Amino acid sequence: MENVTVVNKFNNEVTNYYKNKTNAVKQPWTIATISDAVSEIAASKIPGTKKNSKQYRLIKKYDIMEVGDSKYLVKKRKNHDEPIVQLVARENFFEILNTIHKNVGHGGRDKMMYALKDKYYIPKPIVLIFCKLCNVCNLKKSQQHKNIVVKPILSKDFNVRGQVDLIDFQSTPSGSFKWLLNYQDHATKYCHLRPLQSKRASEVALELLKIFLQFGAPYILQSDNGREFTATVVEEMTNLWPECKIIHGRPRYPQSQGSVERCNQDVENMLRAWMIDNQSTDWGMGCYFVQWQKNCSKHRIINRSPYKALFGSEPKIGFSSKNLPNDILQSITTEEDLNELINTEVSDEVDSDEEAEDSEKDNEQINEKDNNIYDCKNCNSKVSIINKESLCDTCVKEKKIQKERVEAFEGQKKAAKKMIQTSDKKLVVIEVGNYVLVNIPKVDRGPLDTQNIIGLTAVSLYAMSLKNSRLFGKIISDSQTGYPITKSLVFLQKI
Repeated sequence: MENVTVVNKFNNEVTNYYKNKTNAVKQPWTIATISDAVSEIAASKIPGTKKNSKQYRLIKKYDIMEVGDSKYLVKKRKNHDEPIVQLVARENFFEILNTIHKNVGHGGRDKMMYALKDKYYIPKPIVLIFCKLCNVCNLKKSQQHKNIVVKPILSKDFNVRGQVDLIDFQSTPSGSFKWLLNYQDHATKYCHLRPLQSKRASEVALELLKIFLQFGAPYILQSDNGREFTATVVEEMTNLWPECKIIHGRPRYPQSQGSVERCNQDVENMLRAWMIDNQSTDWGMGCYFVQWQKNCSKHRIINRSPYKALFGSEPKIGFSSKNLPNDILQSITTEEDLNELINTEVSDEVDSDEEAEDSEKDNEQINEKDNNIYDCKNCNSKVSIINKESLCDTCVKEKKIQKERVEAFEGQKKAAKKMIQTSDKKLVVIEVGNYVLVNIPKVDRGPLDTQNIIGLTAVSLYAMSLKNSRLFGKIISDSQTGYPITKSLVFLQKI
């Protein structure tokens, strides 16, 4: 997206936005105004200096972040646990947004705002302007389609239900790779991408086994490639791992499999964007970067990133995760450079394993001398009282992870309720005796078969007037949907 035409167009759009919203919207920060604010706040901190009204207004909302010889304007924090949010000058809008946009795999407004919220302050309307001008995003826009769901599937915890699907790349192979395996946990939406040379069940089972040996195996494994395919994959995996017992779920179940299908679409769009940004056709390597981008981006349903839903914290990319300017990051190569720059000890987040071992030894010595050492209420390990719950750090993190998953489940329930309400509005009343048009799924028809068939509604079920009796077994009754006869088949369209 980074070219002179797009940059100029973006700047013009931003200018027009603020020009038309002069009375209602605060004007953006510029390099000059930020420099002036930093000078005023720095002057107000000099002992014995009397503050003026402008300085009082500034120090009430803003503060200075000093890194080496550089000073940056940030939002004032209420406590040290809050993130440091840097205010961005208008001249730097495009550069920051372009970097964030690529990091989230050309995600939309919500993913951009989620990535920005703990690092930079840029108004939401400016983010919208940027997204609308991205050529890669405009190319991946999909047409709206009506999805009707009768009974959404909910998964309460990690590894309850796993969904696997294969994306066909035979027309654009990457070396010997022609397929892309997409495995997604239904509860946390955490996905794994693996390039495959073929869609043989043995190769799929081997890649799934590698994932399951790292993250554990789900109770139910589901695939849209047919129950026979899933059963074969499970059988192959059982041969490799006899202790593992997995149930294979029903195929083509739109209430649940739709989740991984939407994930497939996101993966294809993000992979296409990665290839454009990196000027590469090696999607076999790019899929791992896309996996990282997708798991680190906000998911609309669970209202957090899949990474946070699984691990309880936001992902880290080394010191790039810290809110440090790019020029400062480029100058840091060793721990000595970091200590010299900030004149402080390295934080616990970057402690080495040796330091962690030393810390454990120190704790053992403290336990012998300190009288304020108690058992953790959860795991009975020795801890000092640092919180009201008397929990050790590990248990605190466990509790935080569980909280994230509970909130993710609440997001699933809200989405399910919304889907049912939307479906109820779309389901038209079909009286007995009406002719209806039934759409036949692509996997159930041949290349020369028609996409739809005409049926006649009966009393107990939809008795179809079919010329092709092979399709009769695909028609479901009202007892299977749980809806009355007037709202039975979710894919019926009244003629």
